[in-house]
Amino acid sequence: MGANIGAAFTPWGNPHNIYIVNRYTVTPIQFFKWSLPLLSVSLILLIIMLMFVKNTPIPSLPKEDIRISIRPMILTIVVSIFFFFGIFNVVPVYVPAILAILLTIFINKTILLHIDYALLLTFYLFFCFHQ
Repeated sequence: MGANIGAAFTPWGNPHNIYIVNRYTVTPIQFFKWSLPLLSVSLILLIIMLMFVKNTPIPSLPKEDIRISIRPMILTIVVSIFFFFGIFNVVPVYVPAILAILLTIFINKTILLHIDYALLLTFYLFFCFHQ
């Protein structure tokens, strides 16, 4: 629940917010001004609800050794930041999209086999028809 509350607070946290920001050219500061009351009330309600949840221990799992490759991670972060420029109409949205595809091919092209293309097409059409 906390993740959904946090996502609703940010302009890029969920598709609805991205659409609103992009469609109506809302600045990030204006968006945060609008969403701060929602965040405040939601957090208060979440804290109240958590006071009534029974405290039960969570079973622990064995630790896994996870190795993160720095270079692909940095490239992915850069492209993600560039996507925000597209969302806020600083650059055309297709530019970061092309960059993301090229980055995916460069890092691991087999990822392209696991994409939900129907969902991707839905979002593409969602933004395509509003302009």
